[in-house]
Amino acid sequence: MADARLVGWRKTIEIWPAILVAGLSFAVPQYLVSNFHGSWLVDVVAAIVSMASLALFLRVWRPANPMTSVPEPQPEGDDGAEPAAVPDTFHAYRRAWMP
Repeated sequence: MADARLVGWRKTIEIWPAILVAGLSFAVPQYLVSNFHGSWLVDVVAAIVSMASLALFLRVWRPANPMTSVPEPQPEGDDGAEPAAVPDTFHAYRRAWMP
């Protein structure tokens, strides 16, 4: 049976700053909106603020050893060529952010 974990604690510690930004930028707006505005937009506002904060943070900060893909076992006879990367275009970003 395959192990369900993708990475261990070492890789998790490497991205700790991004985890902290995502968590805090979700929790603080959620608390503020729920206590001072009402229950209508609590999770929506928190999610939007969290996504925007993490996107801005990741423009400045990069992990020391970025994990670009999930390691997969290589079948026999595979040449090991990397798949083609998706270009960074407006349409690619828009598609990634759409639900």
